[in-house]
Amino acid sequence: MARRVITVDDLDQKSESAENIVWGLDGEWYEIDLSEANAARLRGLLEPYLAASRPTKAPRARASNGDDSQAIRDWAATQRIPMNDKGPIPADIRRQYEAAKAAVPAAAAPAAPAPASGSAIPR
Repeated sequence: MARRVITVDDLDQKSESAENIVWGLDGEWYEIDLSEANAARLRGLLEPYLAASRPTKAPRARASNGDDSQAIRDWAATQRIPMNDKGPIPADIRRQYEAAKAAVPAAAAPAAPAPASGSAIPR
């Protein structure tokens, strides 16, 4: 069964978002999901600053800190979502994974395996 993930405009919390905008200021990077109207409004507000700015190269991607990349890749494989074995996780796949993870109640998460019989349990 196919599922459609709908993202909501982060600003007004009611419109369906049309795009994800990544932007930076003072060395910090942000992303926001916006509807077409709010994305146009943001661009309009930034226009005078962009016009007075000069282009520069994009910052280098941050190295992975070993977060849950493997778990995301494993989940994507079970969902038949094609992904590379290495490299960055696409933001849309990461969002789908987070949404799926949030939809599963904690009680439905698999319990830790019981120790093998005869194994010592530290006290």
